[in-house]
Amino acid sequence: MAELFGTKKVFGFCMFCCGLLGLLTPLTVNFKSASLMIWSLFLIRMFQGLFQGVCFPALNPLVAKWSPDGEKGKFMSFSYLGGTFGAVVTYPLCGIILAHLSWSWVFYITSGLTMLWFVCWQCFMYDDPEYDPLISTAEKELILRTRKFDCQQVSEDLTVPLVPLVWDIIKTPAVWVCMLGDFCNGFGLYVLLTEGPDFIANILPVGKSISANGWIAMLPYLSRSIMAQVFGTISDFFIGGGYCERLTMQKICASIGFMIPAIGMVTMSYLTSDKLQFVCIGVLSISFGFNGAILSGHIQNILGLAPNRSGTLYGVTNGFGNLSGYIVPLLKTWVVQDTTSIAEWR
Repeated sequence: MAELFGTKKVFGFCMFCCGLLGLLTPLTVNFKSASLMIWSLFLIRMFQGLFQGVCFPALNPLVAKWSPDGEKGKFMSFSYLGGTFGAVVTYPLCGIILAHLSWSWVFYITSGLTMLWFVCWQCFMYDDPEYDPLISTAEKELILRTRKFDCQQVSEDLTVPLVPLVWDIIKTPAVWVCMLGDFCNGFGLYVLLTEGPDFIANILPVGKSISANGWIAMLPYLSRSIMAQVFGTISDFFIGGGYCERLTMQKICASIGFMIPAIGMVTMSYLTSDKLQFVCIGVLSISFGFNGAILSGHIQNILGLAPNRSGTLYGVTNGFGNLSGYIVPLLKTWVVQDTTSIAEWR
């Protein structure tokens, strides 16, 4: 859809709908029927997920048009980390709100911020650098001269029927590597995002406070935001200087982004005693920070495989990766019967 209608319309509309549904969420408790309350909440959450599922694939066509080839690592590391930085702000913010106000204000305030963002997006966002009145001439010329996106090929690409296009995508081995990589990455992210606060609250003594839990849950995402910029800069330096081929650098970044956080998540489960709980938090935060390297790894590779159809390609890849979001909660419920048992968490 972003390839057809532009990222500004598609991404903006989806985020607006997510914010609107967030504002409606607290109203579900006013239903007198318990079943109606549960089903209305279920539908709200389901539609929020559907709208959010569009967001990252919709960003790819925008990045393809706006990122100079020599700065792609830094560009993607910065622009794709909006969600991660959102977690940095939201976790402690929600902890403070819950400590001083009712739970419904979590939805009102965060959804209100989404609506404020939507207004800024509509005012300042442009799909193409050619039409942005705020960009300098030098910057515009740099982007148009070095980007991989071919504007002359757009009309021809859009004539390709969707089903054959998706079939060709699925038959490509490199796409399956990215799909499996996105699945593995999503699995780790969902473990931390959905189950992390529960682990902190039930296992770490310092996590008993709602406010403290929010600050602790924020730290891995803050680390990831910082490390992503570091790896984006390093990636561009080595590729631009001719020290490393782009594909080789992407493989290195992907390996770092997967292996170090995996080792850290296992290690932290043995550091949960009263004396070592802050070491546990440090290991979690630092090791997860290296996951920021994946933005210069397989995610950047997706953009290179199909610059003009990167939205469709990332939709297939990220859609497969997000299947882990269904598996993680079910697996956690099955494995962790007692949330206070560190042995089960391991």
